[in-house]
Amino acid sequence: SSDIDKRRYLHDVVYHDKKLILFGGGTKTKCFGFEELDIIDLNDHKPTTITTQGPAPTPRKFQSVVRYFDEVFVIGGWSDTPTGPILSDEVWKLSLSNMTWSKCFTSLRMPHFFHASSITPDGCLFTFGGCIDKSMYPSNNLQRAWIRPPKLQYLTMFNFLKNNAKLAKDENEHMKYSETIEFMQKAVHYYF
Repeated sequence: SSDIDKRRYLHDVVYHDKKLILFGGGTKTKCFGFEELDIIDLNDHKPTTITTQGPAPTPRKFQSVVRYFDEVFVIGGWSDTPTGPILSDEVWKLSLSNMTWSKCFTSLRMPHFFHASSITPDGCLFTFGGCIDKSMYPSNNLQRAWIRPPKLQYLTMFNFLKNNAKLAKDENEHMKYSETIEFMQKAVHYYF
């Protein structure tokens, strides 16, 4: 039987192809895995299960899940083990076109759970808040990672801003009517 028939919380849902796909979550004593994903077909409201391909993330709850075009990213989370919880700094990707998992080369700077994540159109992953240890004390940490190689113009601007932050924040008369100042302000927004 599908885990969808059982109660769960702390999971995420992604809409794809007139279906809701459930990711992770669990109960007080169990974390649901990612090798098989529960699906609710919105046409007939019937639950089904799909088997994914490739090595999948370990079962977890309290993770964040973000869709980016035809991919779904699972970020961080908490896994229950017999010896106690394990906190994750991992970032995993599921291709919706072939339902194949792959572990991303990027990871969070520190493990996180109960956090929120979003991905910019340029492929920059931001993760905010959540808990960073078993004390369950909330944080205001902001982490950033690229899930796609950034454009060369961003790399150049980040390097420029790192060395010239004051210039980017000042109104510069000779750049006032160019796209440069707009680009710099956008880069400042991402970088700082």
